[in-house]
Amino acid sequence: MSNLKYWDYKKLPHNLIDEVYNSLNNIDRFPIENDQYKSFEASQALKNFTKDIFDFEHNTAVQVLYKNVDIHIDLWRTLAYNYIIDTGGPEVKTCFYNESNELIESYIIKANQWHSLNVETRHNVVNIVRPRIAITVHNISEIPPEYRW
Repeated sequence: MSNLKYWDYKKLPHNLIDEVYNSLNNIDRFPIENDQYKSFEASQALKNFTKDIFDFEHNTAVQVLYKNVDIHIDLWRTLAYNYIIDTGGPEVKTCFYNESNELIESYIIKANQWHSLNVETRHNVVNIVRPRIAITVHNISEIPPEYRW
């Protein structure tokens, strides 16, 4: 079973690219302070865009990976829907591991294509040479009420 799946959802219109970058001025909603990852609340225009795609109640954020991300399992979500704007470099890989931290899958994920990741599986992101910027969507029912927006 693959931990990555591409979806044929509507691509982000070119006029919303500025909305992604403007969202980086919003509040960092990630509950743990770190120097690897931040999750900014998306602008209203981006939220409206994802409402047309996803038929479940969800949070929409703009995530930035500033450098390689340690092996982890995501907080409060089992599936992440992402749309990468900037890959963070030509050889950036999303890697998945078993319980013994042995590599089981790795992918160079395409930009400008919706995909989902099984974030219950141990994973990391490596080979980042510049900030990796993406829209990320996850089901609000998995998030504790105090972390919903």
